[in-house]
Amino acid sequence: MKLSQLLLAAGIHAPAGEDPLIHGVTDDSRRVQPGWLFLAVQGTQVDGRRFVPQALEAGAAAVVAMTPAPGEAKAPWIVVPDTQRALGQLAHAFAGRPSDSMIVVGVTGTNGKTTAAWLIESMFRAAGRSTALLGTLHYRIGGETYPAPTTTASACRNAEMFALMRDQGVQAVAMEVSSHAIDQRRIEGIRFRAGVLTNITQDHLDYHKTMEEYTSVKQRFFTETIASTPDAVAVFNLDDEAGRRFSRAYGGEQVGFSQTEDCRVRCLGAQVDLQGVRMRVSLDGQPLDLRSRLLGRFNVENILAAVAGGLASGLDCQSIAAGVEAAGGVPGRFQRIDEGQPFLVAVDYAHTPDALERALANARELTAGRLILVFGCGGDRDATKRPKMGFAAGRAADYSILTNDNPRTEDPQAIARMAEEGLRRSAPSPHAYEVTLDRRLAIQRALEMAEPGDFVLIAGKGHEDYQLIGSQRIHFDDRETARELLRARFCGGGLKTPLSQG
Repeated sequence: MKLSQLLLAAGIHAPAGEDPLIHGVTDDSRRVQPGWLFLAVQGTQVDGRRFVPQALEAGAAAVVAMTPAPGEAKAPWIVVPDTQRALGQLAHAFAGRPSDSMIVVGVTGTNGKTTAAWLIESMFRAAGRSTALLGTLHYRIGGETYPAPTTTASACRNAEMFALMRDQGVQAVAMEVSSHAIDQRRIEGIRFRAGVLTNITQDHLDYHKTMEEYTSVKQRFFTETIASTPDAVAVFNLDDEAGRRFSRAYGGEQVGFSQTEDCRVRCLGAQVDLQGVRMRVSLDGQPLDLRSRLLGRFNVENILAAVAGGLASGLDCQSIAAGVEAAGGVPGRFQRIDEGQPFLVAVDYAHTPDALERALANARELTAGRLILVFGCGGDRDATKRPKMGFAAGRAADYSILTNDNPRTEDPQAIARMAEEGLRRSAPSPHAYEVTLDRRLAIQRALEMAEPGDFVLIAGKGHEDYQLIGSQRIHFDDRETARELLRARFCGGGLKTPLSQG
């Protein structure tokens, strides 16, 4: 493709002059090959202009930047107002705009993105569509699964994956959209059929700095991406303060969902037990009965979000209901661990104050005994949520074990002290919690003290199979550890010596 043709397809003015053939698009100078277009993206941490010499040396045919060339340009130099936006548009234009031929549903919000996307993909499969799922757990295209280093991939990686989906005949895509991806314009160039907001609570303030900024970035997904796409539909949670505000401000077609408000998707009643969720919803006034194997009352909201997303995507009631029923449990999302023990054990990804409160409320509803919690707070992330998570733990759990959770480069003891501030204020007594920084030992302690009828909730890491300690990535999986310890206790052989993770 000629440079001028590519720029035109991306909506960028093509300057007069040399017009080379372009064989690829990237913002990574290490990937540049002869004939590629290099974008010197000015990001939040790295200024891509530093790498222009390396890109040209590797054979870059042209450069896109936000400033003029520093001296005589050795290749065509295109100046744009926003390199992050241009990157997505150029990458997808080079790939032939593959998402234009698919139904793409983007799910954003603080909690519930993974579950809602999981359910929506299941609905598309129930409708007979060839599907893909992009999100925190993995990127799944057809029958192949690829690791997901980030919830939402880079703009170039997204273009490559959508091209692969097109080549494999994918018809519908459920995609998680993170606030980082919105802010860094990683979703630029994707044509969405619908955008879903689950809820907004405190998270990622190490990046966004304030809740106002975080909320504003989430809203941009709807005002800039969904509203600007013909026939796209916005979906808002009307039980969430931000969702109501977004809905009032949105001028395009929308679907609201609620457990209390009269709207297009409303829960008419729900029953939650150890078999899952049974609920009746109203879809544009038409009643629909749903059954799900997902555990916990917070999944009522997640199911409603997915149902509204399905409705906004044009799915019929039969496909929506069949998809909800067919979807199994989501890995690491209130995932039950059952090795025949006489008490309940679940692993959940809850790593924000609101998510932890919801998980604990779900666990409380399902147990008649004590609620025992294992939790921690991540390092090199928003420190203000640590005492809030501790407060939520002390207030809701009968016994809390504060432990390690990806301390990264921070001191685990310092992280724990911040969370313990909240525990001290809310726990019924100083004897209602302990600090055990060895995560395996903390899980072992919880499983040892559990009695028939109790519920052990292991929160924070969910599907993750690693611990980030300093510069090391150490294999550690809460689900695997719990199963091993439960088998040792209830299948003979005694408990094994814990492996230090502290």
